[in-house]
This record gives sequence, structure tokens and C-alpha cells, in this order.
Amino acid sequence: MCRFLGFLIITSALLITACQNASTPQAQQSKTKNKPKSKALALVSNEDFGDYRVEVKSNDELTTVEVIFRKLPTSSEGAAKIVRKALEKAVAKDSSREILAMAFDNDDITLPDKKYGGPLAYSPKEGRIMTMAERDGLKSTNKDEGAYFVKIEEGKTLAGIKPERKWLTCAVVFPKAPSPGEFKSAALVQTLVQIDKLRVRKLDVTVSAYSGDKNNPATWLQAKSANGKYLFLEYKKESGAITASWESRT
Repeated sequence: MCRFLGFLIITSALLITACQNASTPQAQQSKTKNKPKSKALALVSNEDFGDYRVEVKSNDELTTVEVIFRKLPTSSEGAAKIVRKALEKAVAKDSSREILAMAFDNDDITLPDKKYGGPLAYSPKEGRIMTMAERDGLKSTNKDEGAYFVKIEEGKTLAGIKPERKWLTCAVVFPKAPSPGEFKSAALVQTLVQIDKLRVRKLDVTVSAYSGDKNNPATWLQAKSANGKYLFLEYKKESGAITASWESRT
């Protein structure tokens, strides 16, 4: 996803959430007083640090911190620290504004969340920096099963998208690329465990196979089955059906 589109999607969700939170009589009244339209983001600063550069942009509603990596650190933790440091610097300059930080490669393509931990947002209302999941009240858990590591994350549609949908993703991470048999047994166990836990909440569940260092998501590579498809198992709450990618012929 290109830099402009990546920011457009996330900033739209942030602004919708901000409007939903502005529910006081004073806030509602202010929205009716010929409020000027939002201006395009204007460049405020551009700092070069060799392996990456940081562009800070701003308009009347939002400040963005864009970290563009020429060369990524070897770990997602290292990249995450750089993005957080850039955001903290922007917050120190003006903590009264909504601020969003994201990371991109040198071709202006949005980095996958696993490469740096995902976008960060500063909320003046909360007075702290949060991941987008934390901002949306979503949870994640990690569990080491010995032969493999499991990361479970809640997800939901962005603010303003109707109808709202929620789901659960489960990454099963092996030290080396698993055989379909190894993943089948692990994925089925994890899927059945999560289905049992989520019967009341009725969430869709997707379990995917990865290989890599469990402590460094930047190294995680999604495993494939013999038919060339990525290894995953899906549970759909509406039908109650569990389907496996390795069983698909299309």
C-alpha cells in the first residue's frame, strides 16, 4: 500500500473516532459554526538519519509522523523503537494534538505491521501513546507451546465502516518451515481452543502458519502447502464450518 493511501485509511478512522468522542453540547455546537474544511497535510520538518528519514506533517486536525526506512533494522523491535522515538519527539513539541506515526520503505510503500509493530497514535484525551489495537480496545496474547509459538490478536473494521465486524487471528510460529502435517495438528488444536473460548462472542477465527524467530516478528515468513497456497485454517461463525487452505483446489 502506498504512503498516501496508507495514511488516508488510518487518519480517516482516527478523525471519525475523534468526532464520535466529541459529544459534549459545546463540541456539538462548535461543529455547526461554519467550521472550515480540513487542509491538506503540510510538511513541518524533514530530518535525515542515514538509514531512515522522518517527515512530520500537519493540518488543522492532525499531525503525522512518517518514518521512511532506506534500510530496515534487523529486528522489528529496533524499527519500533525508531518510530516511537520520532512520535515522542512530536508529542514533546505539542501534546495538544492527535498525532499518528507510521513506517514506510524507501519506495513509499507502507511497511507490514510485523516489520515494526504497526502504526502508533498519540491521543491528547488519553495523554499517552498507543498502538491502534490499544486505541480500539483490542487485545493480543502470546503463548509458547514448546514446539511452536502462538500470537493471538483481536481485529475489527475501521471506525465508520458499517456493519462493524470483529475477528480473531492466530499466528502459529515454528522455528523452521513446518510440514503440512505439523501445521495441521497445531492449527486444529488452536482453532478448536479459540472456538470454544469464543462461543459467546461469536468471532471468526483464522489460524496461519509462520516460520521464524518467535521473538522477532520481522523474521516471520508465512508457510505454504504443497498446492502453493499459504497454510491457514478458517472458522466462520455464521456457518460453524472449519476450512483448510490445503484442501482447496482453486
